[in-house]
Amino acid sequence: MARVFVVTPPQDVQQVQTLGAPVEDEDSSLSPQAVRDAQLVADRLQMLIPFDVTPALYTSDRSRDSQTMGLIAEAFGACPTYLSDLRAMGPLPPRIAAQGGAGALESDAVEAVGPATRPESLPLELGQDGLGRAHHGDRACRQEGPPAEVVASRREWVEQAYRAMATIESDPVDQRIVVTHGGAFSAVVAAWLRIPIEACCQMLFHAQHGSITVLEEDGEQDRVLRALGDTAHLMV
Repeated sequence: MARVFVVTPPQDVQQVQTLGAPVEDEDSSLSPQAVRDAQLVADRLQMLIPFDVTPALYTSDRSRDSQTMGLIAEAFGACPTYLSDLRAMGPLPPRIAAQGGAGALESDAVEAVGPATRPESLPLELGQDGLGRAHHGDRACRQEGPPAEVVASRREWVEQAYRAMATIESDPVDQRIVVTHGGAFSAVVAAWLRIPIEACCQMLFHAQHGSITVLEEDGEQDRVLRALGDTAHLMV
């Protein structure tokens, strides 16, 4: 059974991350309390994944994401792949390149990956403008609701995350761990559930910091949202 565990990085103040919510400009590091919570996340993932399985690891290049993934990677003895499309603010100059590929783990084995071509098995329901661009003329994005510029921004985030999920789902392993945040988190869940991009213009999923969301594909190849934003592992 294929599973994707989506982790939101811990933060001292438990806030709700939503698609379209303000994203912090400061790319700050984890506090000591958040590091403790990230270790609890790693411990919980070790309980959820069979002991003889090494999961594939994916994270954005944002500091809190990559630091959280660093602890998870250490727990599983694996190196993560960095996907800039998992960063909610959109592709930025990757810190990994500036550090000569060191990343959070200071390992030469860390791989930096950019936008990927989606496999044919992952229908994204894209507009005519294609991947990576906001389709301002979409009728669905002109309905009553958020201002047009907000909807366009959401669409860009959604398309980025769908690109990232195309890469993640093309990985042949059955157990995968993804660390991301904000709008990218919501879009990652939507991509797994095969929700069309048009519908994501005015929808969101909530998850607190330090949470684990479990996505599954059952024996009938149905997409399942098994757990959304679970934080029980932090209550210790």
